[in-house]
Amino acid sequence: MEKLKIRKEIAILINSIKEHSDNIGDQEHIPQLELEMILKKITKLYEKSIVFNHLHSNPDKLAEEDLIAKKQPIIEEQLISENSIEETIVLKPEIIAEPIKKVEIAEEIIVPPVQELKAEPIEQTKSPKPSLSSNSIILSINDKFLFSNNLFKGNMQELTTAIQNFNSQDSLENVITYFDSLQQLYNWDLENEAVKQFLVLVSERFT
Repeated sequence: MEKLKIRKEIAILINSIKEHSDNIGDQEHIPQLELEMILKKITKLYEKSIVFNHLHSNPDKLAEEDLIAKKQPIIEEQLISENSIEETIVLKPEIIAEPIKKVEIAEEIIVPPVQELKAEPIEQTKSPKPSLSSNSIILSINDKFLFSNNLFKGNMQELTTAIQNFNSQDSLENVITYFDSLQQLYNWDLENEAVKQFLVLVSERFT
């Protein structure tokens, strides 16, 4: 079951890397963001391939461990039945309790004098209105309808949640990872203009 799951993940990564390769084509200048996404997926593919190769090359070992686990209860049951036939005498060692010496420790407790605290009047000040961070992603009305209809199947709430998650990321690598997860979730076409605009918009905070 685990091998089948990893095999599917490897196939998805290979297809995704091929999509990036098709997008690059014969471009003279490849965007840094595109290169980092390809490198991250290649690293994942390498790690998944190592795990799959280990599971594929050791099927007999897994079967042997299952067989040993099944035989263990039978062996323990036989040992218990053999021991029950023989009469055994268990000698309990005599425990001599030594008297516990009480040690009295005299401590001098010093109670500090209680100081009277005068309550000072609290001045009520108006808290300043929170200002939007200059690095936060702010969408215009047109962008909201564009991305909602083309990328999030018309669900404005899902778009709002995605923007909040992008604003909470603290590095470009985390932004790329989250974008990649959305691309696989909604099956975005990387050639789509709306997808390209959205990628540029969410990565501008770190460029």
